[in-house]
Amino acid sequence: MLMIKKRRLTVPKMYLSSITDRLYGVVLSLYIFSHTALGWNADYALARRMCTAAYLAVSLLMTGQAIYNRKALLKIRYLFLWAAGFLFLSFLSSIDSQEPGASLRNLIRISLNFFFILILDYKVKDRAELKQILRSVVTGAVLAGVYVLSRSGFDSNGSYGRLGYHDEIGNIVNLLSHMSAFAMILNLYNIMESFSNRKKVWLLFYTVIEAFLFCIVLRTGSRTGMIMVVTGAASAVFLYMETRRKPFYILGGTVFCIAVFWRLSQTEMFQVLYKTSFENLFHFFATGRSIREISLNIRFEMIWNGLALWLEKPFFGWGIGTFSDLAGYGMYSHCDYVELLFGTGLAGTLVFYSLFIFSWMQLLKMKTVRNPGISVAVAAGFVILVSNFSAVTYNSFLMLVYMLYIYKSAVFENGHGLFRVQRYIV
Repeated sequence: MLMIKKRRLTVPKMYLSSITDRLYGVVLSLYIFSHTALGWNADYALARRMCTAAYLAVSLLMTGQAIYNRKALLKIRYLFLWAAGFLFLSFLSSIDSQEPGASLRNLIRISLNFFFILILDYKVKDRAELKQILRSVVTGAVLAGVYVLSRSGFDSNGSYGRLGYHDEIGNIVNLLSHMSAFAMILNLYNIMESFSNRKKVWLLFYTVIEAFLFCIVLRTGSRTGMIMVVTGAASAVFLYMETRRKPFYILGGTVFCIAVFWRLSQTEMFQVLYKTSFENLFHFFATGRSIREISLNIRFEMIWNGLALWLEKPFFGWGIGTFSDLAGYGMYSHCDYVELLFGTGLAGTLVFYSLFIFSWMQLLKMKTVRNPGISVAVAAGFVILVSNFSAVTYNSFLMLVYMLYIYKSAVFENGHGLFRVQRYIV
């Protein structure tokens, strides 16, 4: 009787495990694809909702699976405490907000993203599963790039048009460029691992993917995306190289980058998409004012005014996601740090970035030479810190996935012992 009872208990567990393991990577790629390639166009709302519903259904299946494996739930306690702390502080700021409705709507959306991340943290139990999630993210980015590329192409006059501005897709240029840039950095893990293991076929395959994603970033015409690619790829390769070979590779890499940049600058695509854009950016930093690109002036004005308003409520802020309603601009602040400080105050901002900062600082202490996982994780953390100056990402599921990758990389190297300071605070 005992053996029969035990078999009855293990069959549902194995059944749920087989379903979720097969479906999770697929629905994750589709979820990333739908929220990257389809933008916020109302015509594609049904497709986005279907992909969200599929991802939610598989996540609920994994929640059911977790009920049969309660010991595994202890492994996500740190992430749970972090998410609960940030949501609690966000709720406190929403209660005292002048726009409680907008703040609570943003809080519900963020709560759903945190639920997805907690389930993802439960699923990723070792480096092999972390690599599978990484490949699912890259696959979603490639699918999004292929779809948008097929819908865009050339303008009516034959010149190059910016990807993401097609009428059927909507304005998704920044989201597409950021997603493709981060996917490039994560894909470097596959390239470095294939290079270390001398797998030439896989090395060629991942290199082709890297080149395709770079073309997508190039075609978006996004300055932030291009800066993310250059800084992230350079830092990852630099950390991965052997110390005695670094001077040679730095010199050779610099010459190679200058040659590639000079060749690209001669093409029609670069002239149309980047020349004027970077000239305006350099002119703004040189003079403090942009005459030809008014949006630069507005963005920096929003940042400074947002900081001034934050000082009026420095601890708990004005309510999460209320910058566009209360600051008077009708749009987000274009800076994640300002958006969080304005919405959740200093307390919410410190809690939100605490897990990422603790994990990243631990990774900085580890050996990165010939270690693709640590090298890419450190480079991804550096890119997050830089890119969040020009983008609002705290409410993005994709940014939480990148932060989770950095967190899990640190955990798999040192175990949960790296969070002694965090355990003391809790």
